[in-house]
Parts: sequence; structure tokens; C-alpha cells
Amino acid sequence: MPSCCFPCCNGAYLMGNEKYRLRVPANAPVKRFWAVTAYDPLSRSLLDSGGNRTVGSMRDPAVNADGPVDVYFGPKAPKGQEKNWIKTDADKGFFVVFRFYGPLDGYIDKTWVLNDFELME
Repeated sequence: MPSCCFPCCNGAYLMGNEKYRLRVPANAPVKRFWAVTAYDPLSRSLLDSGGNRTVGSMRDPAVNADGPVDVYFGPKAPKGQEKNWIKTDADKGFFVVFRFYGPLDGYIDKTWVLNDFELME
């Protein structure tokens, strides 16, 4: 189960009081499923934000008309995006791990590339 863990835009830390979008490109190269999960950087355990900590293809996320899935992070869900939202704690930072369960060629040969986080207004 390969995974990647990364900070935000140009190396900045992900902050719980901000709003972010991670656009997962269409046709993720997985045999089983993919999942993105938020973690607490101090304890390295699941983020204890009182809300959803994982969005993944097995949880039936809303998919854009052209195929990608937008995953949102922040203290409040964007209107109508609750299904694709991971709640953050406004008082602390967080990090995420994106997991590929049953990775296929696009992951292995790096032809499928996960986008970077986008800081939202």
C-alpha cells in the first residue's frame, strides 16, 4: 500500500484555520481504492477534529463531471461539499497521507500525478 505524505502549496504547512482543495485526478491507478486521511502533526495520530477524517473512493465521494474528485479541508465544509470534506481543527496544523490500495502502473511508473493542495479564499 504505497502512500505519500506532503505539505501544502510550495512547501508551506497545512493550517487548520485555512481552507484547501485537493483535486484528485480522474482514473486513479488503483486496483481496490484510494483514500486521503488527515493526521495531527504532534501525536502522529488521526486528526481529532470532531468530524470526518478520511475521504476516499470507497466512500462514494461526489465526482466532478469530467472525472476528478475535489477533496476539501477546513474548519467548515464548503456549501454542498460535506461528503468530500475533511474537518480540520482551526487551532492546529495537520498533514495528510494519500494511500493507493492496490497501486497500478500509473502510480508505479509515475504517469498519474496527484495535484498539490490549493489554498482557497
